[in-house]
Amino acid sequence: RSMLELVFAPAAEYMTKSDDEILQATLLELESLFPEEIRADGSMAKVVKFTCVRTPTSVYETLPGCEVHRPTQKSPISNFFVAGDFSKQKYLASMEGAILSGQLAAREVAESFLWQGKKGSSKVPRQLAPRPARPDAEDFHFTTPDMTLYQVHVGKIPKEVEEELQQQEQVTAA
Repeated sequence: RSMLELVFAPAAEYMTKSDDEILQATLLELESLFPEEIRADGSMAKVVKFTCVRTPTSVYETLPGCEVHRPTQKSPISNFFVAGDFSKQKYLASMEGAILSGQLAAREVAESFLWQGKKGSSKVPRQLAPRPARPDAEDFHFTTPDMTLYQVHVGKIPKEVEEELQQQEQVTAA
């Protein structure tokens, strides 16, 4: 006996199909991948039991123009790195994407510190002052409905943060 788990992504076309229709589509796909072991007509490997779980927002759908908004692991902010399946890497939202992103972020961190070491710099990286959450901020109450979970939302940097960054740049340049 074997157990097999599959994920259909993007799966919008399967959300309204019956479990049996999904099973048949799955068997056809498996037959094309493993023609020596599986036949969609059930003449070889047999399906003993199956369950379909539909989670419409478990994997985001890539849409034209959104790729440019996925951040790289090394951000434009000094000493700030990003990891997660949402970041720029070759997989979509998945465990594999999260793992690869973490590896890419770790590489960026290591390269950053190696580069600082070559320059003879061991300065503590610049840090912004801690700030409490602002309920009046434009995106403070921003939530996304279930079917648009992965909307791209680009906000503005608050003026006081811009000013603090500029002051730090002036100090660093001096």
